[in-house]
Amino acid sequence: MEIAMETWNSVDCIKGEYSTNEILYDAINLTVKLDSFKDNSTVTLFFPNVLAYRVSLEHFRWLEYKDTGNCHDLLYIVENSNYIKWIQDSGMRQLYGDTPSIKHYLLYTNAEIIDVLLNDSEKILLNGKTINLG
Repeated sequence: MEIAMETWNSVDCIKGEYSTNEILYDAINLTVKLDSFKDNSTVTLFFPNVLAYRVSLEHFRWLEYKDTGNCHDLLYIVENSNYIKWIQDSGMRQLYGDTPSIKHYLLYTNAEIIDVLLNDSEKILLNGKTINLG
């Protein structure tokens, strides 16, 4: 049996290099503010009803993204997510039985990687507008 590899698929909604300005989590929703020094702007991404999120320094996850050949975008959808598998195996299945359909989003900034897990039906907002995810 062949194990599927995790893949990062770019969401073509915003380009350029961004740094994390602020991460706000209110026990339900996650808001991430990012700064672009190139065009002196700030963008805000809003993730509703977050199941889980994590923030890590990008250089600690170099082995995960070095072969993607595509780390110039800001937002990705992760397929065959190791993070989803880990969350499910760490207690989600035991607590809830059948787990909901989960989507793994990844923000790749100049210093961090921010992973966000949402129910598949949730919509992400960029500067207050729904992002077209497909």
